[in-house]
Amino acid sequence: MKRLISFIVAAVLIVALTGCTKESIVLYDSDLLRVERAGAVTTISDLEGGNVYTLKTVRVKKSETATQDKATAKTIADTDTMHIQVVHDVLVVTFKDSGDTVYIKLSNKRF
Repeated sequence: MKRLISFIVAAVLIVALTGCTKESIVLYDSDLLRVERAGAVTTISDLEGGNVYTLKTVRVKKSETATQDKATAKTIADTDTMHIQVVHDVLVVTFKDSGDTVYIKLSNKRF
């Protein structure tokens, strides 16, 4: 009986631990830009410029300043090829050569 219980506990632990791995999800892919998300980490790859940027999503307690900060655009990078900003939960990438702007939603939450 003890062997059966220990086997069941081991099986449940194996299933629980292997289910916690975060697979990479491609949010946007083009010739110039690739955005991937693996768990709380978002990787932005500038394929033309050869640079890679990472963002980590963290939870914060709601306060008046946090709400105000969400509405403010935060510049992540400003390179020769693109300008990258985060506004609320949206990544805004402006390509400097063409002037095109791409908006990428970073989470599955609805506004």
